[in-house]
Amino acid sequence: METNPSIFEPANRLIVEDIRTELRLQGHYLTGALEASIHDEEIHENGGITLTASALEYLEDLETGIAAPQIELSSSRLTEMTRYVELRMGYHGKKATSVAYAIIKKQQKEGMPTHGSYAFSKTGFRTEVMEQTFDKNQPKFVNLIDTAAFNSLDNIFNQVKSGTI
Repeated sequence: METNPSIFEPANRLIVEDIRTELRLQGHYLTGALEASIHDEEIHENGGITLTASALEYLEDLETGIAAPQIELSSSRLTEMTRYVELRMGYHGKKATSVAYAIIKKQQKEGMPTHGSYAFSKTGFRTEVMEQTFDKNQPKFVNLIDTAAFNSLDNIFNQVKSGTI
């Protein structure tokens, strides 16, 4: 008899919520698009269950950072950074574009995150969102998953014992 993947849904939802919390603590919140993109899923195959989550690709950049040589100055990057400056700093027009250009130039020297971006973090981290989430919460996650698994096994055992299977 295979385990029902739905027993792990609460644990996976909690993991996703804790990832969202860590993103905010590290200062990675502006529009909410990244948080909204994170979705949990339980994959049931070959008699096992894999807890997964998906998100915007940007989450990977936040996990590892981006080395300075990889940061290009392109019109699309300048447009994105200008939008960021407008939202985060409230500048508009030429001032926003000028500040955006300066940030990109700084990123080309320091990489991303820049030294100055740590001011937005309440944890001292600007990368390793996933790693930090699991380091802080691993005992809680293990307990939730173990409890779900053991309860499921108990239910199966009780069904077999009572002859209701």
